Amino acid sequence: MNRAELKNILQEHYDRVRWNKTLHFLSGNRNLLQLSLEPKLIEINTTEADRIVKTFYQVGTLKTSDGVTLPVFEIILEDNIRIEYNKAGVNDFIKKYIIKDAVKGALATFAYETDERKEWRFSFISKNSASDFFAEAEAEETNPKKYTYIFGTQDEHRTAIERLYNLEQSRFRLEDFFEAFNVEPVSKKFFDEYKKLYQDFSDYLLDENRGYISIFENQKDPEHKTEKEARNFVSRLMGRIVFLYFLQKKHWLGASNTEYKDGNPHFISDLFFNDVANQNDFYEKYLCPIFFNALNTPDRKNDEFKLENGQTVSIPFLNGGLFEEEQEPNGHRNIQFRKDLFESLFNFFNGYNFTIYENSPEEHTVAVDPEMLGHIFENLIDYNKDTGTFYTPKEIVQYMTQESLIEYLNTHLENERKEIENLVKNQSRPSFSDKELEKIENLLDAVKICDPAVGSGAFPMGMLQEIFNLKALIAYELKKEWNPAEVKQEIIQSSIYGVDLDEGAVEIARLRFWLSLVVDEGKPKPLPNLSYKILVGNSIVDKFEQLAIEIDWSLDSTKKGLFAQDIIEEKISLLKEISTKQKEYFFSTGKTKHEIHQQISDLKLEILSKELQIMITSKGTEYKSLTRNSKKQNELFEQTLRWKAVLEKINILKNNKESDFFHFDWCLDFPEVLNPILVDESKRGFDIVIGNPPYIEFKNLDKKIKAEIENKEIGKYVTLKGKYDIYIAFYELAYRLIKKNALLTYITPTRFLNRDYGRELRNFLRQNMKFIEITDFGDKQNFESAITYTGIFILKKTEEKEYVFSVQNSLDSSKKLKFDNEYLNGNSWYFNDEKVSDILDLIRKDTIPLKTLLDGIFQGVATGKDNVFILNKSFVEEHKIETDYLVKFLKGKDISPYKIEWKDNYCIYPYDDDGKVISETDLSKNSPNLYEYLVESKNLLKGRGYFDKSNKLWFELWNQRNKKKFQTCKIITLDNASRNSFAFDDKGFMGTTTTYSLVPIINNTKIIQVLLAILNSKVLDYYHKKNTIPQAGGFYRYQASFIESLPIIIGLEKYKYIGYMAEIITALKSYLNNIKIGENYNNNQISDFFQDVIDGCVFDIYFDQETTSNNIRITDAVNASIEKYNIHGNFNDLDEIQKKNIIVKLYEEWSTGIVQIKMADYITKSPDILKPILQS
Repeated sequence: MNRAELKNILQEHYDRVRWNKTLHFLSGNRNLLQLSLEPKLIEINTTEADRIVKTFYQVGTLKTSDGVTLPVFEIILEDNIRIEYNKAGVNDFIKKYIIKDAVKGALATFAYETDERKEWRFSFISKNSASDFFAEAEAEETNPKKYTYIFGTQDEHRTAIERLYNLEQSRFRLEDFFEAFNVEPVSKKFFDEYKKLYQDFSDYLLDENRGYISIFENQKDPEHKTEKEARNFVSRLMGRIVFLYFLQKKHWLGASNTEYKDGNPHFISDLFFNDVANQNDFYEKYLCPIFFNALNTPDRKNDEFKLENGQTVSIPFLNGGLFEEEQEPNGHRNIQFRKDLFESLFNFFNGYNFTIYENSPEEHTVAVDPEMLGHIFENLIDYNKDTGTFYTPKEIVQYMTQESLIEYLNTHLENERKEIENLVKNQSRPSFSDKELEKIENLLDAVKICDPAVGSGAFPMGMLQEIFNLKALIAYELKKEWNPAEVKQEIIQSSIYGVDLDEGAVEIARLRFWLSLVVDEGKPKPLPNLSYKILVGNSIVDKFEQLAIEIDWSLDSTKKGLFAQDIIEEKISLLKEISTKQKEYFFSTGKTKHEIHQQISDLKLEILSKELQIMITSKGTEYKSLTRNSKKQNELFEQTLRWKAVLEKINILKNNKESDFFHFDWCLDFPEVLNPILVDESKRGFDIVIGNPPYIEFKNLDKKIKAEIENKEIGKYVTLKGKYDIYIAFYELAYRLIKKNALLTYITPTRFLNRDYGRELRNFLRQNMKFIEITDFGDKQNFESAITYTGIFILKKTEEKEYVFSVQNSLDSSKKLKFDNEYLNGNSWYFNDEKVSDILDLIRKDTIPLKTLLDGIFQGVATGKDNVFILNKSFVEEHKIETDYLVKFLKGKDISPYKIEWKDNYCIYPYDDDGKVISETDLSKNSPNLYEYLVESKNLLKGRGYFDKSNKLWFELWNQRNKKKFQTCKIITLDNASRNSFAFDDKGFMGTTTTYSLVPIINNTKIIQVLLAILNSKVLDYYHKKNTIPQAGGFYRYQASFIESLPIIIGLEKYKYIGYMAEIITALKSYLNNIKIGENYNNNQISDFFQDVIDGCVFDIYFDQETTSNNIRITDAVNASIEKYNIHGNFNDLDEIQKKNIIVKLYEEWSTGIVQIKMADYITKSPDILKPILQS
């Protein structure tokens, strides 16, 4: 079968004979497809299935080459049935008739008999998700997973043809078959090409030779970013065109009348390719008129619109705001894009099948769907780097939305949580009566949900889908009339709220909601306005224009002066009117829409004016004295000035009706949910706050943002301490936004669980909220564009003091650990199971923290310009660089257990032993060649951030250290390793910031060697890994904050014998490395064995009772050998022959005697303690 023949089959109406021929071709004609001579008619015995399905046949079976049999079904639907309108009924039919008796899955074709309904579907239906599909054990039954191609359209079907040909050429294993329906490669390929075209359009506009840059400039706004404006313009342009591609699928563009049955599915690209003369003017001549004069213009007779080519067609008025020209800069219609840009764009889009049905983890259409728009936006060039936002995978979105909805219902219902979970996740109602389903529907109608960092709308869209699916099931079960578009619109209006700082993100989020409504409409109708549902705003700091203000909405008149109560009633009236007008605006169009928007603006300005006047009068101060006022009084004076400045701006705006303004205030913009003047405390707040807030580390936060959120009069955040990350504030914000017994569900970095900067947040959450569940993903990376260590946190706002919560390490974890809330009383939170915790408790017994034995743990040097300051020995010798101001220098990778491998690197260190900088005069005098080198490199030393603004001399390091601390005997480690990697240093090495030096208080070499042996032992390696967060690739961090609390046994002087072995290993890995110790032995083999002996002795130290009672204690035998050979002295004082003899004697005696015998019994005789440590 050639490609043209296959394409014809996919474009035409379903035909059983031709499709069976296709299935034979796909199976490679290997006799794997068995078709019945007469398809088996399957009887349908339920009323609902009979309403949906006209005929139901099993036409045969298909067997994969690895032995899995898939039944092949043909379902002819009733002519009036659309799958997207009848998901609950179709899913029920699939569970009862298709997947019920299938071992792993099935193939099904859904089609129509009537010629008017050409579209048909080919689906692979699996009992499990892709990850579970190949599991030997049958997973717990869940909703079937459906993977679908849509055929019977005039699309090119390039992806389907390519995939089906790949399947025919494959070994036809189950995994090959599964890959044919995999939507992820389609998504990635589409995104990669989309991103390139986005860049091409942006580069074209930003090319200075084109003359378009001035269109995007704004000289009046100092914070205006021209390049970002141009990119946002391109993002809107391409987003609108994508939207039109979705509309084309519904035949809503270029129709002959308002029935919209004969619209052109290739309307936009046909306009471009058929009017060659206007291809360079396509934006001005076609797109702008269609966007702004057709789709955004109501009251056209029969929706008629005359195109540039003279043709008159019907194009619907869509409303909503997507096509409002006010968003675009003046002069945008003058832009002429090169025709090859649009040619590439349309050829690219035409190569894909667009579907208006959003994919979910259970429903995959192999096509471009609206969810991909969110993926595209949140991964566009430079976006997430600036804002700390990342696209959340749909599996995580679904898990979080479902768990939030389950917990919400569980709070208000008396049913078992397992029953609610079955209802939400599996669309199964056996445990619920009709009355209970009615109650659930009422709860769904009442729920209020907010994402305070909405991004492209993944979480609100996820909540919409989950609520919609549940309401669809309820309507199906209760035989209620079902209008999907109307239901979705009600959910959006009543339940969904979102805020984001980025206007582009908000535009995409609204677009996805509009598309979700479009999918369910039979004919075009005006879309709702979402301007007061999904808002542009700063979630964590209320702002008016660029001024941060915190409006006091309290009803307490005594806080605002004696006369404040006089206008309380007026404020209540104003807020109620704002809430009413915002609801009216949701459905408004045309002139009425503009009028209501202006009325809302006027009302907001009026109430803000009144609030600020009260605040200035009752809380402000008119006086500032530089000498007599306290710091607090002066801050209040500055605050009063800020209030007055905002009030002045408001008064100007009140007199200029046409001027828009930027302001966001939670209580003012969502008054019906949050304003204390309107809502009683018991009802005030959202039921669910859900999202993926931005992650921006302290060092990357803008200074202005830091000042605003740390200001106690503005941000009022108590959890922002130390070098916090911005997501910390979003936890505290969520607490403020939710009502009592409401839920917070976030995916964020897990670092706050054990980092110093998370201490205040840990205390806050422990005192004010109840943990329901934590999913700690460990080192699994959930975001493509960044390395982050994340987890899902589900919490409830409650005063419950005693409770149990669960911890898991994946979304499908079969084993959840349970913890009592008292577990949260510790300084840092690490969640280990009971057996691990018992081992850690034993290790901690009779120990002291490592830091008590140290003068300090010192990070290495930050040069700020390694390529200038770090010199190799060969360069030093070649250029005759003086060594007076050079120090031997290590990088982290130069360090491993017991070994330092110096790579002949030096660091220029222009300081004395106390860290005081050498004068430039002394430097040039004492080290002229070094000075000359630095002068020649002076330009390279520019641009070191704050360094250039400091008082440091131009040749200094970014951050020097006290050299004396590094010149003493010490232990050194690297900051990121797969296991404990400590080494002894008596050479005075310094290192980069990837090294840490542990300087003991007592400068005793033998004690230091004992400490070194314990630090490198399996006991402390196990302890460290269970008390820190794994990094990508199985690495762990060894910064000071992570290792300072390592438990060190008291009385190190008693254990010099393990220090002696540490000296031997150090020698074997350094100066004895190239010397053969014995004829029959490998040096690495010997050093590994000595490490095993050290581990055994450390077992005896930390688990004395365990090793003694199980007769696996080796310390006595080890000490006996040391006594026998009288080797208590310093190993390094021996000559080479003596060293070799000692090593051989100890190795032979221990490896062939009682020591080896007992070590071999560790796992069998200590399965609960030593075995987990040895196998970790």
